[in-house]
Amino acid sequence: MMKMVKALKGLKGLTLCFSTVCLVKLSAHLQHFHLLEWSKPIEIPSLESSLLVILFGMLCLVPRKFQALTCGALLLFTQLVSFIDTSYYRFFRDLPSIHLLPAWFQAGRVGESLTSSLMPKDSLLLLPIFLFLVVFLITRKTHTHKKRSLALGFMLLGFGTCAFLYNLTNLHPVRYEQLQRRFHNKAIENLFGPVFYHVYDIYEWSRVKVGFEGGRTIDSELIKKTVQFSRDLSTEESPIQGRYEDRDFIFIQLESLEFFAIHAQHQSKAVMPFLSKTWDRVSHFKLFDQTHLGRSADGQFLFLNSLQPPATRPLPFIYPTNNYYALPAMFAEKGYRTRYLEPVEGIFWNAKIISSSYGFQEQFFRDELPAEDPGKDIRGWGLTDEALFRHAKRLGSGAERYFLYVVTVMC
Repeated sequence: MMKMVKALKGLKGLTLCFSTVCLVKLSAHLQHFHLLEWSKPIEIPSLESSLLVILFGMLCLVPRKFQALTCGALLLFTQLVSFIDTSYYRFFRDLPSIHLLPAWFQAGRVGESLTSSLMPKDSLLLLPIFLFLVVFLITRKTHTHKKRSLALGFMLLGFGTCAFLYNLTNLHPVRYEQLQRRFHNKAIENLFGPVFYHVYDIYEWSRVKVGFEGGRTIDSELIKKTVQFSRDLSTEESPIQGRYEDRDFIFIQLESLEFFAIHAQHQSKAVMPFLSKTWDRVSHFKLFDQTHLGRSADGQFLFLNSLQPPATRPLPFIYPTNNYYALPAMFAEKGYRTRYLEPVEGIFWNAKIISSSYGFQEQFFRDELPAEDPGKDIRGWGLTDEALFRHAKRLGSGAERYFLYVVTVMC
């Protein structure tokens, strides 16, 4: 009987830990529905629920005299993250990522106008903290029980870990591929919940930092042979070698253009008459699709660097701060002015910092490419092609030789 009473007292002493886990879940619920304004519940809540069980187990293992402090700090951190998520989402319509911390300067005017993004309903962020204080005042006497619930803690950790791994390995292939692609952080949050998203984000960032992205073994002989083969090809005499020396160079990346559209017709009229006519006047060929999860970013990486993109994640999300000896640097060495134009926010797919990593001397994004007539020049994500090429023409004028890399957003 005495052992049962002690066990019950021990469980009663875990009320604060259990309440903290429930309040973390409440915070995630408020963020999902009321702050990010999703209309549907989390599609796959099992992974998030498993993580909450693991969290409960970890709190049980904390020494009893530190549990109140640990729970309070955890909840405060959770609310801070929720506040950052909400503010970031209001500006960029996506959730932040640790991968983007080195590029935090791209946020620009966000810090100056943060108050303009706040809403009265954001006071809901304070609700979990208020409820925690109430629970703490009610349960503080029960924390005189000094022993930790080690058995319960390890049991919860084991159960939660097994449940998480089971749910993760039994994900539908489509959902698993969405995790791999990670095109939009908000899509992961919408599917799996904010708690899972942030744990997943930390895991992805840590995995890259430790060096588990892609293969780890380096075949130095293979690298030497490949580089030498590339050098031999580049110095090989050919009819076109040096043909365009000292000429200006404009490269246009047509975003999301499918091959079939070039010759497509509607009511006997070409859908893309200019490209269709151009086809007969230029050299053309098909390439095997070597892009992977990055698609547009992978194609850009291939062209500028003559390297294969990562096989497991889009490059802008895993290597945003790498530096490359790419075409822009080569052009700059020849006295060219190199400029990158894309009429979107510079933080979109980390474009501003990636274009800097490629060696472009100047980058022009939405703020640097204003619309002359917003009613005509802006459509969907950004500038129409006509308005974009007016800027390209302006930036390509003058006596200075130039390399322009222009990315359209009109598909």
